[in-house]
Amino acid sequence: MKKLLLLIILLTGCAPKITNTNLAENGELIYWNESRPLRKSDFRGSTEKRPFQAATFSGLKIENPVNIWTGKTRVIIKSYFNPKFSYFKFSERDSSVLAHEQLHFDITEIYARKLRKEIVEKCSNQYDLFEKRESIYKKVELELDLKQDEYDSEVYSERSLQTKWNQWVEKELLLLKDFANEEVPIKHKFFAPR
Repeated sequence: MKKLLLLIILLTGCAPKITNTNLAENGELIYWNESRPLRKSDFRGSTEKRPFQAATFSGLKIENPVNIWTGKTRVIIKSYFNPKFSYFKFSERDSSVLAHEQLHFDITEIYARKLRKEIVEKCSNQYDLFEKRESIYKKVELELDLKQDEYDSEVYSERSLQTKWNQWVEKELLLLKDFANEEVPIKHKFFAPR
């Protein structure tokens, strides 16, 4: 049955998308771009009954388009910001709060790059990708969630640690610059493994 499902996906190009939420499909996402920082106007979620001054709803989006004529698989991994579910309460500290929220989005991009790296290292072809992508994604998504929580915990308890986190993010983005391209190269194998 598993081989039949794989054959159907390869022939029809109907491979499932993996995202950390179905909310990513609304067409109003902002994808991470080094030259396009977040703006206060990007935060369009309701602030009613929200406990914090701001919150960033960001995540990882994976697309696996398959060319039905060649059978070749492409993997595109993007980090996104969802304006509809992100909110911002205006105050005197707007610029520091916006910088804090930008770093959340930057951390999401770091983990998009880590996900690309994991796929390159662990998936030598489209069959490996089909077998391993969900477990790789779940592992990286958990790491991302823990890092976001660590960031908030440290900075909320000691605001002076923001500089340490700014430096860490800058260093990590540089270390992972080879994985900045959203498209991950996947080798094509003509025959399925037995």
